[in-house]
Amino acid sequence: MRIGRPDDPQLDALREQLAAMAPSLEVDDSWPGEQLRRCAEAGVYSWFIPKALGGEGWSQEWLMRGYMALAQGCTTTTFLITQRAAAIRRIIASKRVELIEAARPAMVGPSEFV
Repeated sequence: MRIGRPDDPQLDALREQLAAMAPSLEVDDSWPGEQLRRCAEAGVYSWFIPKALGGEGWSQEWLMRGYMALAQGCTTTTFLITQRAAAIRRIIASKRVELIEAARPAMVGPSEFV
């Protein structure tokens, strides 16, 4: 399931999945690996990547709507995604082609982050 826009019913389904799994993060030393994997499968990591680099290139409005929906399900998972997004935006803003190309595979797909 790939979420193509913030009003996609699949975003609601993902939010509900995240909400159901959120209590598991109350355990010490837990990591939201399954939550992050589901977000990757739904294409969340491509929302903030420009289309020219293989992403969805969502507008700021769409991003905020998407992040707000995810946060309603699990703030921990959403926080981690926003940190990843910020790092990737910094890499893209560097305009260093070799750095961007090296990071491109991890930008829109699952990575060690999950």
